[in-house]
Amino acid sequence: MQIFLVIVMIVALIIIFTKLRTRVERHTAAMNALMAKHIFQQMTIEEKTKVTDTLVKILQRDWGFSEDKARNDIKVLNEKAFFCLAALAMAEVGIQPEHELWHWKMVRNPYVALEGADKALYMARIKLEKQGVTLSL
Repeated sequence: MQIFLVIVMIVALIIIFTKLRTRVERHTAAMNALMAKHIFQQMTIEEKTKVTDTLVKILQRDWGFSEDKARNDIKVLNEKAFFCLAALAMAEVGIQPEHELWHWKMVRNPYVALEGADKALYMARIKLEKQGVTLSL
């Protein structure tokens, strides 16, 4: 009986840890994407092109895409995925968020990190609004 309770406790802890980790990852992706959108909107065309070109290189290097596939994928990405990926490119280029409360953080799979993350986006948006940044994705 004691072994059964230990096993149940271990399974419960694994489930709780997994849910917590998912929430943290979604919040991280949401903050990255919202900050990337905020920065991207203020960029010149040349800066936007540099970020997009860097994003193409990241997709080629890390995901094995051809340049054509990377450019085509970027064109059809939804806004959430684009800005989640753009945050990676901005970090690589050396563009930092202008708010001291946030710095770029790694997201495991930026393509899908914000799927079903409406609550995380809402919470991140509220946090940024308190700092004077009004955005939505």
